[in-house]
Amino acid sequence: MRIIQVITLGNELYGAQRHVLDLSESLKAQGHEVILLLGTSGKTENAARSIGLQTYILNHLKRPIQPIHDILGIIELIKLFKELKPDIVASHSSKAGILVRIAAWWLGIPNTFTVHGWSFAEGSAFLSRKFFQVIEKMIGWISCKVIVIAESDRQYALQLGILKSSQMKLIYHGIRLPKVDDNLLLKKNDKFTMVMAARFQAQKDHETLIAALVPLKKSPWQLFLLGDGELMTDIKNKVKEEGLNDKIYFEGAVDNVSDYLTRADVFLLITNWEGLPISILEAMSYSLPVIASNVAGVKEEIEHFTNGILVPRKGVKEVTDAINLLYSDEELRRGMGKKSKEIFDQKFRIDVMTKETLQLYEELKNENLF
Repeated sequence: MRIIQVITLGNELYGAQRHVLDLSESLKAQGHEVILLLGTSGKTENAARSIGLQTYILNHLKRPIQPIHDILGIIELIKLFKELKPDIVASHSSKAGILVRIAAWWLGIPNTFTVHGWSFAEGSAFLSRKFFQVIEKMIGWISCKVIVIAESDRQYALQLGILKSSQMKLIYHGIRLPKVDDNLLLKKNDKFTMVMAARFQAQKDHETLIAALVPLKKSPWQLFLLGDGELMTDIKNKVKEEGLNDKIYFEGAVDNVSDYLTRADVFLLITNWEGLPISILEAMSYSLPVIASNVAGVKEEIEHFTNGILVPRKGVKEVTDAINLLYSDEELRRGMGKKSKEIFDQKFRIDVMTKETLQLYEELKNENLF
């Protein structure tokens, strides 16, 4: 089967991009031809080429709403789809999802759109939220199937009347099990070590995390912040103001996340909204307990006080208390970490995700959809 995967941002390599690459690599390993279309060049493009994926950079797929580019983008996609003749087209990210579904519908090509967190999720800007609700409700009628990666996303769309249940399919993210010696996971740093892998943008809530760490200033701990983004300078200034420079390290967008997870005691994801964050799944695969904001799909990964601790959005005191508890109780940390690995093995393996996705692709290919 010839499959086209499309995502807007190719210059960064975060959750959605990694999902696309992992899925594409798995599909390719099973003998399918996978072609990747990107709106920008960079890290995802390089990673795709390194695993042998045919890759195209689109001229008019832009993240912001730009009517002229958007119309030209649809035309560009139609021309490329005619040339490549895919059996199915799969889109990821809001803008790609809109343009791709219009182009695929025009040509009668089966298509899917994977929701990596709704663009109108609670916590996002009000006007943007309302705009994307209207758009998604309109585009939903020409969508063959919308893949949701969390049951909470499915319920949210139903609650708002965006889509019908029959228009959606729940397929959890799956990632590869890391090749790490279990004995190595037991060799931690001398200091209590925390890691948060998240882009510095409005979606993530580094400010709440920094505020929560201030009361713990005198304890021996260290925090590694992985990622880049437009708000990094602001957060660096906040860390300096609070006198935490010697405890918090800004590592940037690193390629060796596994090195940090191997040595960590706890993984953190303090955030305003999410889909089903891959960063948490990666931490679970490394047998780490997780402290995370209780938003959307996070609670489908983290069972409160089983493999981590869920804290309310903007809950500074609750984050402080959760960190302090796991800092103080090594037995509790290890027990939660063990459960993280067990839940990961049961629900979030890449082989399960690939099997379910491929089954859906085959069903859509064989149906008379248009």
